[in-house]
Amino acid sequence: MSNPQYQRLLAGAFNRPVALEPGYARVFFSALANRVGGIDRLIDVNGEVLDSSQMQLEASSFNRRRAENRNYELVDGIAIVPVDGSLTHKLGQLHPYSGMTGYDGIHRKLSEAMQDPNVRGVMLDIDSPGGMVAGCFDLADIIARYRDMKPIWSLGYDMHCSAAQMIASACSHRLITQTGVAGSVGVIMAHANVEKMMAKQGTE
Repeated sequence: MSNPQYQRLLAGAFNRPVALEPGYARVFFSALANRVGGIDRLIDVNGEVLDSSQMQLEASSFNRRRAENRNYELVDGIAIVPVDGSLTHKLGQLHPYSGMTGYDGIHRKLSEAMQDPNVRGVMLDIDSPGGMVAGCFDLADIIARYRDMKPIWSLGYDMHCSAAQMIASACSHRLITQTGVAGSVGVIMAHANVEKMMAKQGTE
């Protein structure tokens, strides 16, 4: 299992307290077992043992249903746009990918939602520590313009910090879970000094 997205999920799901409704926990861990592979049975909180075929049956209900012509989930007229992980400029992916979400993907979904007559509002479902500065200000400006067309709410579930906080601040309204983390507004820059390396190579 080399996908960093599943590695992150495994690290947070196993050998740590998980607050899940028992019935949903069966579905969640069955779906995860199918993705990871090598797990041949699951024992639920009631002691019931599920073999691989039973886990596949449980996992079949673990999906985010979306109309084929939409790039977002639509719930009671609200377009749900997930914003997960590190925020990246020009990711080139419409949906969160390998622990990252592209500003371009968020922009594309918002544009579609503004034109969709069945969408009466948008919810940005945010769980992000922030990301690149490049692209962030432009997206915030776009959200500020779009919120005049349709309400755009943000949900910190469970984090919107730094660049993600900036995106949330451009929304019509902001919500956050009781254990959520927000703020941490600021910019850092990593700098690599290669002066000594060049000196060893004889480069002045």
